[in-house]
Amino acid sequence: MTLQCVGYCLLILFDIILNNRKIFLVIEEPEAHIFPETQKQIMELIALAINVTDSKILITTHSPYILTSTNLLIHSASVENKIKDEETVINKEMRLS
Repeated sequence: MTLQCVGYCLLILFDIILNNRKIFLVIEEPEAHIFPETQKQIMELIALAINVTDSKILITTHSPYILTSTNLLIHSASVENKIKDEETVINKEMRLS
C-alpha cells in the first residue's frame, strides 16, 4: 500500500461514515508506509466506521501497532461500557465489541 492507497482508504472510510453506508470492506496492510501514531488513528477511524454504520471490515496486518490498537479498543468495550461516560478513556463510538 502506497501513500496514495492510504489516502484512498481514508476517502472510502470517510464516505462510509458520512453517507452512513453499511458495507463489507477488506483492507490489506493498512499500516504500510505510515508511522505508528497514524496506524493507531487509522484503527480508530476504522472502529468509528464499524460502529456508526454497523459495517463489517476485515483487516490483514503484520503490524504490532495495529494489533495493539485493536486489542485496546476491544478491551475498552468490555471494561468501559460498564462505567459512567465521564470516567472513560476511549470514546464510546470507537470501542469494538
